[in-house]
Amino acid sequence: MSATKRIGVSTDQYAMRSSYDASGREEYIGETYPANQRQQSQPVWRIARLYYDGASTRVIAVLWANGSAEFRFRWDQRTTYTYG
Repeated sequence: MSATKRIGVSTDQYAMRSSYDASGREEYIGETYPANQRQQSQPVWRIARLYYDGASTRVIAVLWANGSAEFRFRWDQRTTYTYG
């Protein structure tokens, strides 16, 4: 089961969230505008999934939900999207 953590506002002025896999590695990163950061069930997020080199902590790919970096996804549905 993955855990979710709110990280704050990035240098790009977006609010961010992360969720972690069972090994404690960051698995999903979501960004939205600060005014929307509590709206996890609204399509106001852009979400990326991190892929790792086997069991290591080395990230080998960062892929966007449904291949789009647009702010049109729901954070609470992040595991249902296709990443590529």
